[in-house]
Amino acid sequence: MMPRALWRSVAVVLCGGLLAGCVADQTPAPDEPAGPDATARKSITIAMNREPTGFGPHQTTDSNLTPVFLATLIRYKVWDNVLEPWLATELPATERGTWTVLPDGRMETTWRLRTDVTWHDGTPFSASDLVFGWQVVLDPQFAAMEAGIPSRMESVTAPDEHTLHIVWKEIFPDANLLVRGGLTPLPRHLLETDYRDDVTTFAAHPYFTTDYVGNGPYRVSSFEPGVGIRFDAFPAYFLGPPTIDTIHYKIVADQNTALAQVLANEVDITMRSAIGLEPSLTAKERWESAGEGTVHHVQTGWSNVGPSWRNPWFDDVRVRQALLHAIDRQAIVQNVLFGLTTVPDTKIRPSDPLFPEVDRRVMKYPYDPNRARQLLTEAGWSPGPDGILVNGRGERFSLDARATTGERDTEAVQAIVLDYWKTLGMESQVNNLPRRTADLPENMGQWTGVCFCGAAGGSLEPNDPMLTDWHSRFIPTEENRWVGDNQEGWRGGDTLLEQWAVELDRAMREQLRLEVALRWAEDLPALPLYFNTEITTVRTGILNAPPRLGSGGANAMTWNIEQWNLE
Repeated sequence: MMPRALWRSVAVVLCGGLLAGCVADQTPAPDEPAGPDATARKSITIAMNREPTGFGPHQTTDSNLTPVFLATLIRYKVWDNVLEPWLATELPATERGTWTVLPDGRMETTWRLRTDVTWHDGTPFSASDLVFGWQVVLDPQFAAMEAGIPSRMESVTAPDEHTLHIVWKEIFPDANLLVRGGLTPLPRHLLETDYRDDVTTFAAHPYFTTDYVGNGPYRVSSFEPGVGIRFDAFPAYFLGPPTIDTIHYKIVADQNTALAQVLANEVDITMRSAIGLEPSLTAKERWESAGEGTVHHVQTGWSNVGPSWRNPWFDDVRVRQALLHAIDRQAIVQNVLFGLTTVPDTKIRPSDPLFPEVDRRVMKYPYDPNRARQLLTEAGWSPGPDGILVNGRGERFSLDARATTGERDTEAVQAIVLDYWKTLGMESQVNNLPRRTADLPENMGQWTGVCFCGAAGGSLEPNDPMLTDWHSRFIPTEENRWVGDNQEGWRGGDTLLEQWAVELDRAMREQLRLEVALRWAEDLPALPLYFNTEITTVRTGILNAPPRLGSGGANAMTWNIEQWNLE
């Protein structure tokens, strides 16, 4: 059992930081009017704790941010669970002859594009911009972060300006799921010459930061790294001018600073749990109860501890199982996370239709420190003279433990988990990094101990590209510049994932997804701690902006941002 003193110390850290945040500077940002009179405002401020490094497919951005400035072939209507054509006029379908499986096992899809789309500089958008984007993303010298789906395409061509033809190397049931991670449009008229002249410097082109030109509902007016982005409505947006004139995207790394700004109505919306669990309760008590806005708590993802696949200690599943058995996850949920979430056994959310069957069959790891010690003994670890575990080679069980600096809830959980492991005879060194540093290619997927990095490998949701999240081909390595999505290094699901990846029957695909979830729990490539409760705050008077319901690149709260409105 966790010592009461540690629980109290965690509470003091959280609550002490909270009180400090509540007295932070509450001066309204320049040119951003504050106060309850929302009807006079033509702009809103969105705060998140994620700092974009740019707007290109090789840079760190966020699924909630991309639909603001970039339109893709389709978009995902979050609350309806429906894929909707966006740049396209319709989705490819076998009954229309635009989705064909070839006799040799390849596949073809044909996309009809809208004729009224323009880039923000006024140049008409064409299918060639998608062809060019595909070529750039697959260039190994460009090192795009999401090349998994584009790499499955044998060819992408433009028979005419408003038709896109894709030949797939093999059957790919998610061929309609072409959001940004599937096929990124790039303005050929602005970039192709520079790309052909020198591909080695192309990734540093100013287009991707200060000179960005998109095709979405809002254009980028200014980009200040570490500060934020200003977006202004694009009057010629093909679905009609957005209702809100200006959106200020504000980077607020500290959760208590974000809370202070919510309470002062300096920000209209916070996303991605910018204010954290403890501050969100204060927001409900002091802000929501006063009618100032709504605080949403939605289980959208998973919080894991990721043992490094590069560390041979973790090759033995008994070690990973012992680490999980040693953690009283339910106590963490109740004492640190205020009972607002639940403990997972694998990566299927309670709201998923598969959850009842998964919950009945999945391998579970209840809190059992005695079982943890037994497993470690079986794996060859025994206490040394000072009580620290050592193996047959005399190596001490000493772990580097990484988390994101400033994520107060995660850091609190990290301290508790490390204390549980200490009782087993494990020592640890905390090496937390700011998010921007942690997201650099040289740091992604390269920790040698354990990483409290959320759901580093993605989800098992119906519209998530599971193959790129979990197949061993996408383990981050030096060869792929450490940008693979399978950061846990899982190899045990390859066969099931390969079957799932070519199965067109929807019912069979769901059965395979179930089997992947069960196999994941058996192999335990990461240690599931709790379902993340994503916190979104929306100020009263902001219309048509519900929170997102799931994780994964297709899920974005901003999917309909041109429809957001002010009372």
